[in-house]
Amino acid sequence: MPELPEVETVARGLRQAVLGRRILSVALGKTDFIDDPAALEEHLPGRAIEAIERYGKFMLLRLSAVAGANDNHREGDAKRASLLVHLGMTGQMAPSPAAKPREKHTHVCLLLDDGRELRYTDARRFGRIAYLTEVPLEQELTRFGADPLEIGKEEFVKRIRERHARIKALLLDQSVLRGVGNIYADESLWRAKIHPSQLGAKLTCRQAETLWRALQEILRKAIVLRGSSISDFLDAEGQPGEYQRRHRAYGREGKNCQRCKTAIRRGIVAGRSSYFCPSCQRAPRGFTVAEANRPRALAEAAARELTCMRAVLQRVSRAKVTVGGRITGEIGPGLMILLGVGRSDSSAVVGRMAERCANLRIFEDDQGKMNRSLLDVQGSALAVSQFTLYGDARGQRRPSFITAAPPELARALYDEFCEALRQLGVSVATGIFQSMMSVELVNEGPVTILLDSDNTF
Repeated sequence: MPELPEVETVARGLRQAVLGRRILSVALGKTDFIDDPAALEEHLPGRAIEAIERYGKFMLLRLSAVAGANDNHREGDAKRASLLVHLGMTGQMAPSPAAKPREKHTHVCLLLDDGRELRYTDARRFGRIAYLTEVPLEQELTRFGADPLEIGKEEFVKRIRERHARIKALLLDQSVLRGVGNIYADESLWRAKIHPSQLGAKLTCRQAETLWRALQEILRKAIVLRGSSISDFLDAEGQPGEYQRRHRAYGREGKNCQRCKTAIRRGIVAGRSSYFCPSCQRAPRGFTVAEANRPRALAEAAARELTCMRAVLQRVSRAKVTVGGRITGEIGPGLMILLGVGRSDSSAVVGRMAERCANLRIFEDDQGKMNRSLLDVQGSALAVSQFTLYGDARGQRRPSFITAAPPELARALYDEFCEALRQLGVSVATGIFQSMMSVELVNEGPVTILLDSDNTF
């Protein structure tokens, strides 16, 4: 997902290309990622693009009042507004000649007064676009923390050291710092020689200051090199970034650390893959990486031959999971996956289950036959832990809680399952492990499949 440098790169490119242009009309394709599609069609025409800014991982297109607005216009047209844009996993926003054929997955076209169109394309539709007036925009932005390029050293140190969460989780927490994601969190922690599982409150002032400098230096350098193109990212001119060539930790599992030549390792921290040097970045006492020094329950489970991991797959056009009134995971077209983990499951089962979920032919092709997989249709997955799937469902026809995995094993394998899907190229949203969740989905046909380890039943 594009992070601060990538979004800044796109914003700068758009600023050079479309700043000052007036929107004449709006054409929409699929709209499940737009907060209020009708608002775009009703309120954007007649407005000029006055400014283009980055706010965390979002872009803000600041819009003028509608040209010639008076009391006869719709309410709000005489006031400035903004278009909030999140690129999601595969979103791209760039100007194009209006006469040029639109690419597949082009869902928003803003016709400009110079004959071009500002087009938003998104294969997975995991992004977001929202038309917001002044008050709703202010409410939307209040939930975000400080900009890592603007925050001072003292404030950064205070925010980090007053919290007892893992430093990796703090860097990813958008209410603490807005715009940092997995790539630049790992890169800055490697530069600062801080292990991603270290608690923020356990860092010394000197360590926190070093991290502040490392984070700012890396983000600024990444912006100069137009971000990191890991898979889909392109700038406003359709060009990939180059900072991926400078990565020292992220995505380099098994490769030598460029400081000490120790092999880079990968572990699950804060529910995300974290790349680090086990020599330069000393782990805090008691921390073990998921792929090697697992908890005893995990090691014992791996030694058993019996497996009983289960997954219920429901094909959906969209789905979301809510915890305590807050949406924690949401997808467009793809699969809702309810995952159950048993006591005797192991990491080997996780990999097989993830591959089966990603490659199962559950989507129709152009002839209406179920001949395409989640990967074929570039769909997303919403993975939710489901305790009631544990146990011998075939034998008992109801859950057997006795055979359910203990929390430490279930959580570790659930995280590994989500990460295995991501490594296969699937965009994954999740719920919150072991929370009371409300799941809403819209089916795309009555297609539900239950997988049991290596069998389907």
